Amino acid sequence: MNMRSRSLLALFVGVGVLGCYLALLSRGPPESVLHPTTVDERRLTGENQFQQLLDPRLNVLVFGMGNAYGAALDDRMHQAFPYLLSQNVDNYAHPVTDNLNFYSTCIETVLNHEKIYHVIVLDFWLYWYLGMKELAHRLKERFPNAMIFLIRSWSPSMFRRKAFPEDVAFLGFKQWKKEVARLDDNASNIFHLMKALGSDTGHWYFQDRGNADRILTDIVEEVGGIIIELPTSGQKSDLMRVLQFYDYHQHLKPNKDAHIVFAQLIKSHVELRGEELVTNGILGGWTGGDRCELWYTSGMTSLQHDESLKMRKVPGEDDKFALFVEDSGTITVVNPFAEPRTLYLTYLASSDPDAYDDATASGYGAGSFTLDTFSDDARNRPTKTTQVGKVPGGVHTITISPIINNPNVHSKFGLVGASFTDEEAIPDVYGFGISFDDELDL
Repeated sequence: MNMRSRSLLALFVGVGVLGCYLALLSRGPPESVLHPTTVDERRLTGENQFQQLLDPRLNVLVFGMGNAYGAALDDRMHQAFPYLLSQNVDNYAHPVTDNLNFYSTCIETVLNHEKIYHVIVLDFWLYWYLGMKELAHRLKERFPNAMIFLIRSWSPSMFRRKAFPEDVAFLGFKQWKKEVARLDDNASNIFHLMKALGSDTGHWYFQDRGNADRILTDIVEEVGGIIIELPTSGQKSDLMRVLQFYDYHQHLKPNKDAHIVFAQLIKSHVELRGEELVTNGILGGWTGGDRCELWYTSGMTSLQHDESLKMRKVPGEDDKFALFVEDSGTITVVNPFAEPRTLYLTYLASSDPDAYDDATASGYGAGSFTLDTFSDDARNRPTKTTQVGKVPGGVHTITISPIINNPNVHSKFGLVGASFTDEEAIPDVYGFGISFDDELDL
């Protein structure tokens, strides 16, 4: 081993979990793991000589974003931590954040089966405001004896540096790398980056994530969640120890070695429960319940409607669909609950005021409600969700009438969803479910 390699290795000895992850690496790459409802490619390739970390009798459920999805990995189906844990994994993670609120609001609709999960992982720490706490409570209610893990996926990019602790001005890590260390994003500069960090005399600290951390703490206290993270005390030494667990360009996305560590840490907690976790798995209920239906990415719906509403592709999109309202027409909604529930309608929206007709919804005992298709969403997401009033239990006919007061409008009003929630979790106005069934391993 040359001097450069020895220096790099020495920097990583301080990571408490490094030994276990190196031991796993010595056994070779993990087995190919596919979602149970996809084609079992292992039979075709013969890649079945390696075992997942967890007891194969345990069912694993994952919700999250790009990390749990494995978006930054070369081969996420082999390298992302959900697939390292088990082949019995249902991974609902998606690299787009917009579907997270849908899960907290419509989890009964999503998990419309009697399968018992023993291990549940939530990986959207910084997007806690999209219903992470509500989702944790609803999952704990349904799977009372399951272990719930919360991934706190902090990254080197969250570190900041001041010349002196009392200074107000600071540099982000990537800015410091460019302006002070004078290094570009060439991955071969990792040794020089480590050297520059080691000799830097500035004050390094971890960017405050107070709200996100408080939600994790609440979930730990209220449902018995367990936080999983690469250890950090917010010191520069932590930054140096974990730097090679993240991509060199952005220092933001965990690489395959970090996924191995996440999987090993989860395994270490699961093993403490032993056989009891397998034998004590039970199904609870869904207090409140939900019934959600969206067809934006599928073009299929069981919602009954008359011929004035026609399912067509969204203009300019080959794989997005809506029920376009040609003239006043009706839809039939079913509130399956005994008590009145709020009806939410999801429809196409745009920051262009001439993109779509507005419409009114009426006939459910709450008068008439305007569905305004103008969007002031900063991210310009393509749908909008509006509560249109309380609907009694049973079957109801809703009339959708376009408001045609602008001859320059480019398209008719487009309906993409109708939902009832548990009245506790509230759909996000602009990010509700638009990516729900898009590119998932289901």
